[in-house]
Amino acid sequence: MNLPLLDASQLQQLLDLDEGKAGLLREMTALFKGETPQRLQALRGGIEAGNPAVVMAAAHALKGASGLMGAQRVFALARELEMNARMGSLPSRELSMEAWAQLDNAVSEAHEALDNFLLKVTP
Repeated sequence: MNLPLLDASQLQQLLDLDEGKAGLLREMTALFKGETPQRLQALRGGIEAGNPAVVMAAAHALKGASGLMGAQRVFALARELEMNARMGSLPSRELSMEAWAQLDNAVSEAHEALDNFLLKVTP
């Protein structure tokens, strides 16, 4: 996937909401990093159970959170899983788990990129 990990303009908007300070962005990053493992676990459980409704709900929640944080790859992968599940069925378990693994990797990379971004921002 050729998308950047993060949308710097989205992160700048979040900084601007806090008058250039990083407090709000730090808090939102902590929430994002704290919630994504549960969302990934729910998504994996839905895939393993072959339950499109669970996959759709978990992917939708992850898509929304990643969009807010400017995590573009996570957003795109979650959107794809959500759209597949919205059709009422999932691709084969193998393909679905492949997509989940890509998403899991993108989440880890986004977490690291957000941490690195925050290191460069004034407190």
